[in-house]
Amino acid sequence: MVEFSSALDAVECSINIQRELDAYNAQAKQQKNIYLRIGIHVGDVVQKENDIYGDGVNISSRLEPLADPGGICISEDVARQVQNKISVPIEKMDPTELKNISLPVETYQIKFYAKPNVAKQKPDNNRLAVLPFQNISPDPDTDYFSDGLTEELTMQLAHIKELKVVSRTTSMQYKGVNKSMVEIGNELKARFILEGSIRRHKDELRITAKSTNLSRICNP
Repeated sequence: MVEFSSALDAVECSINIQRELDAYNAQAKQQKNIYLRIGIHVGDVVQKENDIYGDGVNISSRLEPLADPGGICISEDVARQVQNKISVPIEKMDPTELKNISLPVETYQIKFYAKPNVAKQKPDNNRLAVLPFQNISPDPDTDYFSDGLTEELTMQLAHIKELKVVSRTTSMQYKGVNKSMVEIGNELKARFILEGSIRRHKDELRITAKSTNLSRICNP
């Protein structure tokens, strides 16, 4: 967690960090590659005993997981302050709810991505992995539902003869694991990754899903 005097300083620093890591990853062995997710928000903070607190801190910590590995996620307040002031484009993301944040927050991504070194990556062209869907509900019991949905999706996709689907048992090993899509794809030898989240509130259920074609991420 780093505090800056301006949103522009924070964004420019984050872009420089990702570019430096991109250069490092291009030279390092694949198992030594580093991919960071960065989340940025602007707001008041409270300093106490060499630490900072406040809604600004909470929101930025919720934005970070929304970023792609090697990517940067920012709030609308940040996007408004840096628009037309940085050399890379900004793109609005799909609406999402931030865990334990009551007010809605519009999210944007800075379209800068590290390019993983894929010379050693040889995924099966038709191999797909369904990662455990993340429970972002305050109720931990929803974990049972998210695990069940993951299993059902895996079974249904396995019926498509054109696909080679990684078994549920293998994919479930990645529940709660902090690894990039590229790392997981390499380990599973999968070209496609399906991931998502579940949020349940009373009688309402929200499911989001995202598929990633690793060949598009990895090819320059």
